[in-house]
Amino acid sequence: MVRRIGKYMGLRCQEPLYQRLFEEYGGHPFIVRQACSELAKRIAKRPGEMTTALFEKHRATIALMLERNVRQILNVLAIWYPEEYEMVRMLAQGERGSFKEFAEASAEFTQHVEGYGLVREARSEPRISIGLVKNHLSRQSKKAAEADASDPESVLAEISRRRNRIEIAMRDLLRDGLRFAEGPKAVESALGCLPADRRAVLTQHSYREIWPELYFNELASIIEKNFPSFQKRLACSKSDVLKWMDQINRCRADAHARGLNADDLAFLRVCFRRLEEILELA
Repeated sequence: MVRRIGKYMGLRCQEPLYQRLFEEYGGHPFIVRQACSELAKRIAKRPGEMTTALFEKHRATIALMLERNVRQILNVLAIWYPEEYEMVRMLAQGERGSFKEFAEASAEFTQHVEGYGLVREARSEPRISIGLVKNHLSRQSKKAAEADASDPESVLAEISRRRNRIEIAMRDLLRDGLRFAEGPKAVESALGCLPADRRAVLTQHSYREIWPELYFNELASIIEKNFPSFQKRLACSKSDVLKWMDQINRCRADAHARGLNADDLAFLRVCFRRLEEILELA
């Protein structure tokens, strides 16, 4: 692609530059094209040559110009595949063990992150394949940033990111809390909170395997019916936890593609912050 477009523009690409572009942008065609377009602007004469030296000289400037494109890619991932987004974010911040554990447990997850061109060797030696994405995510605070309310796409991405972080952490808390409190009866206590059709589906799984399969509202049902098992760890009233979780579930991104009004978004962010504090995500 680079050779063909460069030839059309009267530019020849130095052979080592192909590998360097792949290292920096992971072969993502849109980003590579945008980067080469920016690089070409810095070559005044035609015919000319795009070299690795020229790329390294302007790499930081090109990265700044591509920042918006990177945010768009990550917003799409956060909205439609929030679990994948969260795990890629964790990988970027050095949590390789958690990423590998998740990849080994889910073939679908592995297919998504590798197929999307974000991660290589997800189950063995996972690494983010797009340098710009890794740098962007590694700079993020562990605390989820609040998007500009005037940017609907960024708000939806924020909702998906924060909801999913809470969901993952809440699953772990409930799984361990119920097992500690109930021992061998933990499976019965968890499944007893669910409708018969869901119990029928989940009984084929082990206790640990049940939890990734549970929906957000099912986690709330488990809290409601087994609150004493988690009361000390949650350190707040059952009504508050359920209220916050209900608001998060009702305002999930896929149910509000049209956007939220200012009051709903403000209260939603309060709910996020309270649960993030309890789950030590803040």
